[in-house]
Amino acid sequence: MNKVSKFILFFLVATIVAVPAGGAHALFDDPGEEPPEPITTPGDIEEFLEGVMNWLYLIIGIIVVIMLILAGWNFITASGDQDKVNKGKDMVKYALIGVAVMVVAGGVFTLIEAFFGE
Repeated sequence: MNKVSKFILFFLVATIVAVPAGGAHALFDDPGEEPPEPITTPGDIEEFLEGVMNWLYLIIGIIVVIMLILAGWNFITASGDQDKVNKGKDMVKYALIGVAVMVVAGGVFTLIEAFFGE
């Protein structure tokens, strides 16, 4: 990996880590506000899991977009190098597999929610 690729990778990882941490202040708008109540009922668990799933969808979506951009970059800069073309194809394949896993996981969550729902 050259220095530019390492810098881009570091920047992307730092962004993915910093964005959720930077948004944590939104949990408590008013410094004097009490923290949320603990999870005590099944409805609270469902609400918590929906929030986790939404965050996971966001993070996976960002990763998929980044992978597709990098795959396109590999295609553009391949200049006839079959290894780079194959690397780009693999990145597209893995990004689509990630989307499929995300959709299936959402479907399983919806099925579980319907099965145990009120």
